[in-house]
Formats: sequence, C-alpha cells, structure tokens
Amino acid sequence: MKKPRALHFTLTVLLLLFSIPQMACSLGAILATPTPSSTPTPAYTPTNTPRPTLTPRPTATPNATVTAQYNDMVQFVQDAANAGYIDSANGEYHRLDDYSEAWAQINWYQWMPTGHAPDDFVFRAHMAWESASQTPDPSGCGILFRLQDDGDHYGFLITSDGQVHFILSEAYFNFGGKVYHGQNRSAGEIDFAMTAQGDTFNVFVNGNRLGAFYGHKDTMLSGELAYTVISGTNKDYGTRCEITNAELWVLKP
Repeated sequence: MKKPRALHFTLTVLLLLFSIPQMACSLGAILATPTPSSTPTPAYTPTNTPRPTLTPRPTATPNATVTAQYNDMVQFVQDAANAGYIDSANGEYHRLDDYSEAWAQINWYQWMPTGHAPDDFVFRAHMAWESASQTPDPSGCGILFRLQDDGDHYGFLITSDGQVHFILSEAYFNFGGKVYHGQNRSAGEIDFAMTAQGDTFNVFVNGNRLGAFYGHKDTMLSGELAYTVISGTNKDYGTRCEITNAELWVLKP
C-alpha cells in the first residue's frame, strides 16, 4: 500500500452555477475544460508524517445491520439512476474500512488509499470532524478519486466553513469549485454521497443533491480512491477526521 502523502491547501476557488490534492497546491475554478491558473502552485513536497490508521470493520456486525445498509445503498443507487445522475444502477457493492486520522499542519491535507480504484462509481459515508481550534482555517474530511501515479486527482473536501470543495489537481495546478452544505463550525458531521460517471460528479449531503461538477472528458477516467483529512490549525492535534459506514458501488456497463 502506498504511503500517505500531504499537500498544501489554499482556498482560491470559484463558486459554480449550481451547483482542494496530496503533496503541495492551491485552487482555481474547475470548468468542463479547465484552464491553468495564472499562478503556478508549489512543487509537491512529501512530509514525514505517521501513516494514518485504517480501522478494520468489526467482524461481528449483525447481519441485519449489514443487510439494511446494503439495501439502503441499492435504493440510493437506483434513485440516482432514475434521476439521470448515472446511466444505470448495474454494479458491484463493497463495504469499506473506517478511517480515523488527526493532522496538525495548517492548510495541508493528506490521504490514505482505500484499496479500491473504481472508474465510475457511487460512494456514501458518514463524515465527522473536529478541530483543536475554535476558529480554524477550513478543515475537515474528504474523498479523493481517480488518483494518478503522478499525484493528479479529483476530490471533494467537506470543511468547517460550511462548504463542499471540489478539486482537480493536475500538473501542479489546481482548479475547483464549491457549494454550501450548511454547517459552519469547528466540529460537525454529515452524511456524504457522490456519483462519478465519465466527466460528471454529483455531490449529496444529508440526502440532498447540492450540484454537479465536471472534469476531463478524455483523461483521468480511472485511478485510486482515497480518504483524506484537511488540517485547519497547527494547535495540539490539529484536525481530526473520522469516516465510517463507507460504501462503494462500482458501476458496470
């Protein structure tokens, strides 16, 4: 398994109509065909940090609980297909390990691969964060996807400023957008979900679709899926993120 990596995070995003990476970067606006920012970001800089802990699922989870969670996911996927957010509900179900990590390097984030690398997929999880500071910079949890060997990737970060940030990290440039999710506090939790098919990525919070973001049509169509935590303070433990009840539906033709 690859070691966790870390990236600098600067909020320079542009809000889309309706609707940040890991080593060192800043953000710009993500469009269907992104245009590089006029200001290049710093080169990727690895950090000597402990490997985040992936907490295995309990082996004695009651079957009824597992079945109910699976059925809820099936219904969510079918509803997404019926609404046209994905082409079809055909796919394969996976329950993912829980994630818990604290990070105390302000405006940086790090990731840990989940062991899955889906192309098109649906993802759901409960995300909870807390900060050692009552007034942190944006901090919280997120998911990175289609992570490339060179570090390029897409992602969604759910942060303490009440925003969901979409990121596209590519060749040391960052592009992005954001949408308000409704919580602006140093500690919080949400139910997060997303769909990824082709170049279109829909985002959902607490059962409500917040909007769609767009990537490349012909590149970055596959890659690793990873958990991430963005730190908003250097104080004490920094920012703590927990991702639980994570589910992955890998879409099939």
